[in-house]
Amino acid sequence: MDKRQIIIVVIALALIVGAVGISKTLKNSKKPRHHQKEKVIPTAFVQEVKNTSLPLLIPASGSIRAKHRIKLFSEVQGILQISKKEFKPGTHFSKGEVLVKLNSDEFYTNLQAQKSSFYNTILSIMPDIRLDFPDSYINWQEYLNKVQIEDKIKNLPKPTSEKEKLFVAAKNIYTSFYNVKNLEEKFDKFTLRAPYAGILTEATITPGTLVSPGQAIGEFIKPGIFEMEVAVSSSLSSKIKIGDKVVINSLENGTETLTGKVIRINGKVDKNSQTVNVFIELLDKDLKEGMYLKALLKTEQIDNIIEIKRNLLVNENQMFVLKDSAIYLQEIQVLHQNEKTIMVAGLKNGDIILERPVPKAFNGMKVKVFSKK
Repeated sequence: MDKRQIIIVVIALALIVGAVGISKTLKNSKKPRHHQKEKVIPTAFVQEVKNTSLPLLIPASGSIRAKHRIKLFSEVQGILQISKKEFKPGTHFSKGEVLVKLNSDEFYTNLQAQKSSFYNTILSIMPDIRLDFPDSYINWQEYLNKVQIEDKIKNLPKPTSEKEKLFVAAKNIYTSFYNVKNLEEKFDKFTLRAPYAGILTEATITPGTLVSPGQAIGEFIKPGIFEMEVAVSSSLSSKIKIGDKVVINSLENGTETLTGKVIRINGKVDKNSQTVNVFIELLDKDLKEGMYLKALLKTEQIDNIIEIKRNLLVNENQMFVLKDSAIYLQEIQVLHQNEKTIMVAGLKNGDIILERPVPKAFNGMKVKVFSKK
């Protein structure tokens, strides 16, 4: 090998060694540097518990119904006649005014025939009464003198002795009397009169309709006095008393308010919703049956409670309490939930609780208390 070849080999080896060195250097430079992550402690906004006495404001809503309402049924059969006022929804009637009048001509004729037969029976026994019961004869004679066949039958004279009573009974006088009374009662049912000043809200018949016994013919209400049924949590029902005042708002016009009062509280708890129905009375002539209203029931004062934000509640009955720079879950009693806040009991005065939720909070999490300084 000559000198020139030796120089070429040496240079080649040097290049190879240099390349290997540079490769190792580059490889080492790509190794990631390990940095220890700093542990971030979340900041907690807290507040001190100061229990107080507060009334519960329980919102509820429901539709109203007339307190005085009558479902109208016919107890007799007849054809509806035309009256002074139409038997249609929206028609107002005064107390005692005719609501419905069914044709009763045939029944009335039969009634009058029964009355005539009854009075004839009395006439037939008058000679016997004059002979056997002279002291009672005047009473029976005056009874007949006052008879007007068109008027309702009057009560019979009282017998002066047991013998007279048995004699009258044997002649079927009492039986005939009560038969006529029964027919008179039935005759009155051909005409339905308004029990109070009110309005007809339903009508299922028109003039000329043949009405059957037991048939529903309409509904009649007294306007101005209404009831509102609302559902209240069973845990709060004991806080509501008969006579409690209630503020009522119209859902259509929230600025218009009325005042009602609690008149009844159901003694049964709905097993599905665990609520109790409370009935509120409203007095207002401008209200209409079926209107949907919002009520705000104000209960008596409840001691040792605090009102907090709803988003602080955890698992329906827990919230975080600060102890030794960490937050821990504590059970509480939720008395009532409003739209944005809740009323809770079970916290002590001086306890430190969260003012705002801490993201991804867990039991025992270390926190840094925010300082306003």
